[in-house]
Amino acid sequence: MPPRSAPDDARASRRGVLLLLACGLAILGLRLAAAFALGTPYLTDDSAGYLQHRPWQLDEVRTAAYPMLVWAALAVVSHPVGILLAHALGWAAAAWAAVALVRRLTGSTAAALVALLLVGLTQKGWAFELLLMSEHAQRCLFLAGWALAVLVLAEGGGARATAALGVVLLANVLVKPSAVAALAALALVAAAAWRSPGLGASRAAARRAIAALALAALGTAAYMGLFAARHGAFDVTSFTGHNAIAHVGHMVDLDGPAHPEIKRELKAFLPRYQMDFAPDRLSDESWVASMVQGAWFAFGSTDERLRQAFGGASPSGVVRAAVAAAPGSYPGTSPHAKVDGVFKRLALEAVLARPIDYARLAAYNLGKLLRVGLDAFYWWRDIGMPQSLPAHRADADRLAGDLDRMARAGATVHAEALRNLVAEPPPVQVDAATADAFALAASVVLLPMALLAVPYVALEWIGIALAPCLLLLRGIAPPLRAALAVGWTTVAALLALMALLNAAEPPRFLVPVQDMLALLGLLSTWTTGARIAAWLRSRRAPAERR
Repeated sequence: MPPRSAPDDARASRRGVLLLLACGLAILGLRLAAAFALGTPYLTDDSAGYLQHRPWQLDEVRTAAYPMLVWAALAVVSHPVGILLAHALGWAAAAWAAVALVRRLTGSTAAALVALLLVGLTQKGWAFELLLMSEHAQRCLFLAGWALAVLVLAEGGGARATAALGVVLLANVLVKPSAVAALAALALVAAAAWRSPGLGASRAAARRAIAALALAALGTAAYMGLFAARHGAFDVTSFTGHNAIAHVGHMVDLDGPAHPEIKRELKAFLPRYQMDFAPDRLSDESWVASMVQGAWFAFGSTDERLRQAFGGASPSGVVRAAVAAAPGSYPGTSPHAKVDGVFKRLALEAVLARPIDYARLAAYNLGKLLRVGLDAFYWWRDIGMPQSLPAHRADADRLAGDLDRMARAGATVHAEALRNLVAEPPPVQVDAATADAFALAASVVLLPMALLAVPYVALEWIGIALAPCLLLLRGIAPPLRAALAVGWTTVAALLALMALLNAAEPPRFLVPVQDMLALLGLLSTWTTGARIAAWLRSRRAPAERR
């Protein structure tokens, strides 16, 4: 077969782009149709925290970026459907960045199409897109940041790409602070490239990456300064201690020097917990039970087993009662900040007193994240399915109540959204015709989702296994090497961070990087296949000459 000419290659490239664009628009159309059909997002217990009066005033718990996105969506559309539309458009931008990256690295429209299907038709990603939660926004920012990092490190991205990378990194941290994993990963890759260029980046590219990191760090520091001016602590949130005590509360050192007045109360029931319940934290018992126990430490939540053992007593109740009784004895500008400070000191003391137990806990949690967190499905409340519609209608009523609370506090944007929501309720009517229509739509959408679930999870594991190995091979193109290095290091950093700080809800906590991990597996598989094919061709050539 004669080689193709340049015009033929150009036409093929245009056809490939048009195919990808058509498929991307079709998937986006399904998302937009679902958004308008549902009218309002699904809710969790955490959702109300993102409906803030003025997010730029910096809430004590929620970092500002995602509440600002929610606020802007309500301001533009004046209806909760705006949140779903913002999620869908965010997916479109992030998916296009990821697909363009895969196409550049492989030179293949087929690989790019597979990437689009992986990013666009996984049930888990779609479920979180329909939730009023920050995981979807972070998922989009991780993908966009990965594509920009490769552009800056190995594809000659200039000042604009560097600035865009810095802004995306900053936005990611201000959506969820766990995104510091992305900053740490990029810093490691940039440092390695600086010392010995070989990860697909030169020293000049490393300087650009460092500039993007500096921009993100300065923005984070500015945010922390504003937070300190408002809440009295140079931090991004007054939630660190709650998160830490939920993770290591079972290791509290009852004989340590921190807060003896609180430990006197804890000694009445915590030794029994440490004897009868704490071993469950390192067992393969349901992760849900472990999550409830963590919430018992931080918030006083219980299940039947905890109620039978301790009644209404909880470490959270003891700490909050102590702070309420003597608020002047604890540093902090609010009761929440004072409680968070107590939790932080107790957790740090526990880790320092029992470092081996803490290391064992981190190792177990890493395994739990990998076993439970890498699934392609998220069936909590059957999000998006016909059987979830009655509960979703209750979500709409609950959201109306939250919006009404914000409107009475003087938030104009919430008042507008509430008026439209009440005047024109979400078009979800749980009757036979609607249920049948949703059942038909669900069957159409779920078929490719079900077919993609196995390769999606398989590619996640391939990404874990092969991506670091390919970095050691010679002959890997610099952009591909940079993509493997940044992507795999980011996933590893987030896994380590979650294992060390909190792995309470594995199916949720790994959502932000699962698409990246699947695409790493795709790139690794494609690269390995190409190298094997090249080796086979080289073996056949001498025989053909003979």
